Amino acid sequence: MASIFPVLFMFVVTAALMTVAALFTPKGPNQVTIRTALMLTFASCYIMWMVTYMAQLHPLIGALSMLSRVLRKSDVIWLLAPVRSVKA
Repeated sequence: MASIFPVLFMFVVTAALMTVAALFTPKGPNQVTIRTALMLTFASCYIMWMVTYMAQLHPLIGALSMLSRVLRKSDVIWLLAPVRSVKA
């Protein structure tokens, strides 16, 4: 449960930065473009941070190590099986 607090905190910080970018973008012909670019940048950075953070909390290496143990056991079974010669 404690792992959700950094994600929510960074979401609030990102939402605040997006609000500031929307409110304080200078007026001009490219205001919408600048505002959109800033908001997409903040959202992309947040998503990248969140995916990296969550991947560190729940790595997939554990699943791979279980798979390697299963493969090792099956390799032992194949090694212990009698070898039959094929006569041509």
